Amino acid sequence: MKKIYQKNFLLSLLTSITVLLGGEIYFFYFYYSLMGPHSCFLLILSLVVFILLFSFLNYRFKKSREIFEMLETINSPVLILNKELRIIKYNKKAEEELNLKEYFCRKREIFFSPLSFDIFDEKGNRFGEDFVPRDGIIKIKATEKDVYFEIRCKEIENEKGEIKNYVITLLNITDLIKTSERIENSYRILETTQSLTKNIYFADSFKELSGIFLKEIKRIEDLIKADIYLNKGDAFVGIQEKEIYDEKNLNFINKLLKREIFIEEDLPVKKEFSEFEDKLLKRNVFSYFCVPFFTYDSLDGFILCGFEKTGKIDENFIKSMEEIANTFSLWNEKISLFQETQEYLKNLKMITEMVSKFSQITDVEETYRYAIKKSKEISNADWTVIFLIDKDENKLIATSILGVPENIVEKYRVISMNTVTGKAVMQKNTIFVEDYEKDPYAIKDDFLPKHLKSMIAIPIRDEKNNVIGAMDLIYTKNKKISEREREVYNAIGHQIGIAIQNAKLYEELKKYTTQLEKMVKDRTQKIEKLNKELEGYIYSVSHDLRTPLMAIEGYSHILLTRFGENLTGESRDYIKHINNAAKRTANLIKDLLKYSKLGKTELKIENVNLKDVLHYVLANFKVEIEKENVKIEYPENFPILKSNFELLTQIFQNLISNSIKFRKKNESLLVKIYYKFDPGKIKIYFKDNGIGIEPEYLPKIFNIFTQINKRYEGTGIGLAIVKKAVEILNGKITVNSTPGKGTIFCLEFNYL
Repeated sequence: MKKIYQKNFLLSLLTSITVLLGGEIYFFYFYYSLMGPHSCFLLILSLVVFILLFSFLNYRFKKSREIFEMLETINSPVLILNKELRIIKYNKKAEEELNLKEYFCRKREIFFSPLSFDIFDEKGNRFGEDFVPRDGIIKIKATEKDVYFEIRCKEIENEKGEIKNYVITLLNITDLIKTSERIENSYRILETTQSLTKNIYFADSFKELSGIFLKEIKRIEDLIKADIYLNKGDAFVGIQEKEIYDEKNLNFINKLLKREIFIEEDLPVKKEFSEFEDKLLKRNVFSYFCVPFFTYDSLDGFILCGFEKTGKIDENFIKSMEEIANTFSLWNEKISLFQETQEYLKNLKMITEMVSKFSQITDVEETYRYAIKKSKEISNADWTVIFLIDKDENKLIATSILGVPENIVEKYRVISMNTVTGKAVMQKNTIFVEDYEKDPYAIKDDFLPKHLKSMIAIPIRDEKNNVIGAMDLIYTKNKKISEREREVYNAIGHQIGIAIQNAKLYEELKKYTTQLEKMVKDRTQKIEKLNKELEGYIYSVSHDLRTPLMAIEGYSHILLTRFGENLTGESRDYIKHINNAAKRTANLIKDLLKYSKLGKTELKIENVNLKDVLHYVLANFKVEIEKENVKIEYPENFPILKSNFELLTQIFQNLISNSIKFRKKNESLLVKIYYKFDPGKIKIYFKDNGIGIEPEYLPKIFNIFTQINKRYEGTGIGLAIVKKAVEILNGKITVNSTPGKGTIFCLEFNYL
């Protein structure tokens, strides 16, 4: 960033000089001729200062603009402060959330400190003038509005290590804090009310709670009627006297619905009475008031207090009843929340059981049956139907139906997308219809709308959240659901979708597995047949080849031994070449047979002492070792390896043979055999001082028929046999060589 600013400054300076220089040259000419050299020097100096100042200001402007543009890309309020906490830069989000525009209109400068804002810590303590920004949670009072922020502060230091600026990032957590405060406030009011009404505090049910209230309230003088009326949906029923009134007989119900207290201080002077008030007058109730209590937004009922005299009712008593009503509201909310939580936990447990069961089901039809049965059990629905989407016809096809009467089952087999169920599919969300008959998406039918009262349509979503169908939960009586129940139903739909998807995948996988097993079996049989044919072919070819080769070798040998003296030198050489070629071809066939037989027989794994393998191999090379004066060094003790004796013998024999074959003619051969341990591995090294291998041959050294030096006899199969044998033993072989100095082969095997 610093390099960019330096570049901008140089560009600004160059631009300024270029713009001003052209215009000033002409002016200097005339000024010099009129004023003299001294005055001209002062003018030049002033112009240089002007150019530098102009360039600096232009640079600062560009730098500020770049910082401002960068700040605007951040979606959270960001402030840049100087060390005096004066706000020098901010983005639009900060201006909106902190009302900075209004502050700047009222003050010349604004500080991010208690000097300008009322800033409080998380516990509500106001900061003093020694406020220093730091990470944490703060509350800012800006324009009669409390805003809570989680603050992140970054200190920017200058070259001396002193704080030059603060970069403040603010995350608005007002809604979170306010919600927390509201919850705390609700519990505080509940605790206060319970402490004021000791007897009520120990109530275990609303019936007991209301009984304690009605018992205690009778002690109040002049109070001749007190009752609690509960909302039963279609009527209000008194707890004490079991009186029943519908809403049209309660002239004050609209006021109660607005959460207002209804007060009637002189009932006899009224000209018209409702049935409710007429009964009150017959009981000598001449004044009364009603206090509503709610559970969330639903009117649960009201408290009635009636007096035998008219006149102003004591405001403190009304307030006390209002507190009691609040206690009822809080109690009902608490009970409702408790019951809702219990139901939610019960449903979660059932969903967990459902998921566990789904993991054991692999049949699609069984998945449908279990899903619909469990969903009906959780929701207490009267009818339950599961649909899958038919994308070709844009319809919903029922795959499982439970509880639907037989005379209308066929109506539910196929439904269009222009239904409540289709709407849930399109919106990818659970839809609740409280009054099905009035819903515009209800199925147009003479029977269904009259018998269906409420309905829940749940989208069925797969693992990738794609909607693959829907489930209807249908009720023949009016039903209400909470937001938490909606979440439960969404979860059920999602789990059913995943279960259906998994069951289908399992069936497809089972089908593919069967096909694959058959293909593998068929191919294995073909390969085994081909291998047997190949083995027979190799044996036949090798036998057919070896017979004439033996004849060629035998006859050429007879010619050399019996008739050699009668042959010319050139004839003897030809016959020798024929004899050697026959031997090499016989060896080649022999090695090819060895190579082809590797891995064909059952591998016997046992404890093998590597020293025994080495002694066995060296015994085979005893004559060659003594004849060529070969020195072989190896440790006194070798570890025991779980492996195969025959394959290890072939590996050791070919590696030692390779070293003897590619030795230097004028230097004694030294072969060192040693081993090292790595975690879980053993590495066995064969190091010689032979002719070495050219780098270009190293990548293909283990390929069959590869001969690295044509001057040396060989079939080019020995190292290929070594590699194949090592791989059969789950090992690895590597080579490292320097031409003229020697070669190192490394065998690596598992060692436990």
